[in-house]
Amino acid sequence: MRAILALPIALLYAFLYAAVVGLWAALFPRSFRPRMRRAIRGWGRGLMAILGIRVEQAGTENLQVGGQILMINHVNVLDLLVLSAVWPEGGTVIYKQEFHRIPVIGRTMRALGFIPIDRSNRAAGMASLEKAARRVKEEGATVLIAPEGTRSGDGRLLPFKKGPFHLALATRVPVVPMVQLGNARLLPERGWFVRSGEIEARFLEPLSTEDWQSSTLAQHMAEVRARFLEQVDGVEGGA
Repeated sequence: MRAILALPIALLYAFLYAAVVGLWAALFPRSFRPRMRRAIRGWGRGLMAILGIRVEQAGTENLQVGGQILMINHVNVLDLLVLSAVWPEGGTVIYKQEFHRIPVIGRTMRALGFIPIDRSNRAAGMASLEKAARRVKEEGATVLIAPEGTRSGDGRLLPFKKGPFHLALATRVPVVPMVQLGNARLLPERGWFVRSGEIEARFLEPLSTEDWQSSTLAQHMAEVRARFLEQVDGVEGGA
C-alpha cells in the first residue's frame, strides 16, 4: 500500500523539483554552479525519503577531487536516485540522449551541462566522449558512466562497452568502480512499484590508468569487470 501511495507523490516531486533546478541553472548559472551538488543530491535524497529507501555508502575515501572516472553498474531506474543522492563534487554524467524525450527531465539535464550520447551513431558517440575528456582535463571533472551501456533489470552484470575505457585512455585519470547493491530487490524487473528498504553504494579502490595501452584494452576491461563481479556474487548476465 505504501508503494502505491508513494509513487504519484514521488513523480510529482521529481518533475517539480527538476523544473525548479532547471530554471535556476538556466537563468542564474553563476548563483547555481556552486550549489549544484547540493541541488542534485536534494533531488535524489528527497525521492528516496518519499519511497522509503535508504542509501548506505562504503569506500567514499576512494573518491578524489580533481579528475576521475566513476564507472557504475546499471540496474534499473533507481540508479538515477542513487547517483543523485551520492553525487560527487565536480560531477557530470554521460547519459543516453533518449532522456531528452522525457518532459522537464531532459531539459534540466541539458541545463546542468550533462553530456548526452547517441548510441546509434558512432561518430556522435565519440564526440561525446571527447567532450567528456575535455571536461576532465580542463575542469578536473568526475565523469559518471555505465560501462554496460544499458540496464540489466535483474542486477546481473551485462557485457561492457569499450567507450568508457577509451575515455580512460584519453584522460589517464583513475577509474573508480561504484557497485550498487539492492536496486533489483527494491524494484523487480518489469515492476512499477518500489519497495522500501536499503541500497548500498560501494566505491572500490581506484585503478590507475597511467600505463594503459590501446593494445591491451581488453585486458583492462576484464580487470575492471572482475572488480564488479567480486561484489555481485559472480553472477553474470548477457554473456
